[in-house]
Amino acid sequence: MPHHGVPHGTRGLHLNAIPPKPIEIARTLDREGQAEEALGAYRKALDLSPDDAVGWADYGGLLNELSHPEEALEACDKSLELSPGLPAATVNQAYALMKLGRPKEADWGPR
Repeated sequence: MPHHGVPHGTRGLHLNAIPPKPIEIARTLDREGQAEEALGAYRKALDLSPDDAVGWADYGGLLNELSHPEEALEACDKSLELSPGLPAATVNQAYALMKLGRPKEADWGPR
């Protein structure tokens, strides 16, 4: 059977496929319930793209879920520095503040 220009051993590979962005790998791991792996992936992704406000908000949300409110608050603060009023960061920040016993500081966004 002819190869039709496909080198032997590469059938099924997408040679022109763009690899997923690191932040997408983190989100996929998070969605699949692989929290510890997702944490590491978020850290790597945010090291590469420190200006990703949504990435910081997502990271903060995962940290909240894993009961790390101090770190979650830091991540959400970073997100809100980059994108003031970002809804996901605002809500995740409020949850972190609630877990830290500081509910009066929580801003739940527009009412």
